[in-house]
Amino acid sequence: MVVPAAVIGAIVVACGGKTDDPAPPPVATDTDAGKRPAPPPPASDAGDAGIDVDPRYPAPHPPMPLVKYQGGNILRSIKVVNVFFPGDAMKGRLTAFTEMIVKSDWWTQTSSEYCVDAAGTDCIGKGSVLAHVERASAPKARYTPVEVEDLLREMVASGEVPAPQADVVYSFYFPRSVAIGESGFESCRDFGGYHSSTDVTAPGGATSRVAYAVMVRCTSAEAEQTVATAHELIEAATDPVNETPSMIGGFVMEDEAFASFFLAEVGDLCVREELVDVGGFAVQRSWSNKAAKAGTNPCVPTAPKEKYFNAAPAVQEVKLAVGESVTIDVIPFAESKVPNWDLEAQDIFDTIGGVPALDLSLDRGEVNNGTKTKLTITLVRKPKVGENPYGTGIPFALVSRRGGEVHMWAALVRPK
Repeated sequence: MVVPAAVIGAIVVACGGKTDDPAPPPVATDTDAGKRPAPPPPASDAGDAGIDVDPRYPAPHPPMPLVKYQGGNILRSIKVVNVFFPGDAMKGRLTAFTEMIVKSDWWTQTSSEYCVDAAGTDCIGKGSVLAHVERASAPKARYTPVEVEDLLREMVASGEVPAPQADVVYSFYFPRSVAIGESGFESCRDFGGYHSSTDVTAPGGATSRVAYAVMVRCTSAEAEQTVATAHELIEAATDPVNETPSMIGGFVMEDEAFASFFLAEVGDLCVREELVDVGGFAVQRSWSNKAAKAGTNPCVPTAPKEKYFNAAPAVQEVKLAVGESVTIDVIPFAESKVPNWDLEAQDIFDTIGGVPALDLSLDRGEVNNGTKTKLTITLVRKPKVGENPYGTGIPFALVSRRGGEVHMWAALVRPK
């Protein structure tokens, strides 16, 4: 899928027209969990400000949804071909980054559990970089996605890049002067990167379908590029090739609410989590089924000092007619003793724009592990067909927040 532009904007606060390129937000490391002062511990098991706390950690709650193998290929040992354009000042750093990231512990933590056989032996392993190619000519000022694929086909056919082989992915780093988009879907406004697949013909006439990734440049911040690269490469490995434009394959989220609120791939599901430092580079986290099953933060890797907290709805989906309301239980939970955190509920249209379809009212805004909490949901309007581009239901999210740390759980309203 794509790196949303909102995420790139959160990294550098400058996507889509601002000239200043401030530094990225704090990055969690193995030693300081984000370089933030540690919050004070709760005064007692009663919680701060007298909020009730369940002594069981985590408080019993529904299981986290999981990504599921949908068939098709994976990139078992990813082989990256980087494509740069003349005068790219980041080429050296991005070359070093890609050489490092596909061989790193981060790569193992985010990919090795994804296997296509029941025995768990046919899995994604560490990768390598086949080549770093710099084009002789400058790019156009604007490309459509189809024109990007045409460029890749041209480079493969001419032998400018290594010929297709198993597990290859071609990664394009377009300069800041280049815009990519069509039909109102524009780089740096709607996305900061994406991956897909297309048919190419190598010298000699053999045609094959290959994966590719596109990194656009909205600012001059390095973190923008390293975050997008890690995001697209791990998604290309777990969900690389669509044999037909409509096919869903690889490992994607099985739950409609999560898939439509966050998007469905392993990188998409974790774009709102705090970044991590890997080898001196800022990198995002990625979804882990193992961590989700264990009740810990499903977005890995985590720093040793982190203590995961979130809130789950007692039911994952409700059906409502326009004007109808329902009240459900919400179960805040934490993996161990933590201070209170703030809780809010968010309609999908609060994030993608448009008129909210739901009225969401929590009976409390501050919670802790097991705090008894209610959410009243009212369907105020039925969205038009296609208004939510990611599904037929109306997803919403429970947003748990303490300082700069945010964790979310999506659920769904199905209009009657």
